[in-house]
Amino acid sequence: MADKTFAPKRCASAASGHVASGTNWVSGFDIREPTTAADVEAVRALLRDYMGEQGLTPGSSPRAYEDLKDLPGRYARPSGRLLLALQDGQSAGCGGLTDVPGPNGPIPGWTEMKRVYLAPAFRGLGRGRALAQTLLDQAREAGYTRVVLSTRLRWHEAHALYLSLGFRDGEPFKNKPGDMGDLQFMALDLE
Repeated sequence: MADKTFAPKRCASAASGHVASGTNWVSGFDIREPTTAADVEAVRALLRDYMGEQGLTPGSSPRAYEDLKDLPGRYARPSGRLLLALQDGQSAGCGGLTDVPGPNGPIPGWTEMKRVYLAPAFRGLGRGRALAQTLLDQAREAGYTRVVLSTRLRWHEAHALYLSLGFRDGEPFKNKPGDMGDLQFMALDLE
């Protein structure tokens, strides 16, 4: 199988499988596309944890539950991406890119960064930045010109991370569920 491990372009000289966090190497942290059934199950388990932390239910977030059943589903190539982050071989996080629906199909040039999640044991160590940066690099490589996302304002660390990556608070690009009053939409134009 082809190597599906990604390193941000700014770290092309990194040893195989290592991803940079700022200017420091994150030893033993690999980000790759899930290529085996076990990898897909690892992403599925991480997404279940994510949904549990967010209090999502089939009634409140049916799309998240559809995603769980259908991985990689809408995150599949060519337009999407699904990434699995591993720390020393242990599932640490995941994230994806998917089309942004418009009135006449996907909005050309736009992708949505979704389900960016790190297990609690791996937070606060630069791994979230490495995962988000890798997703941005994948968006650039796929030819996207704009990345959008939604986050909760109460997720202070995530909001600060996205701002530090160049995202700015923006206009809604999809309908906001009624029970998510603190949902913040953000956008980043890629160069």
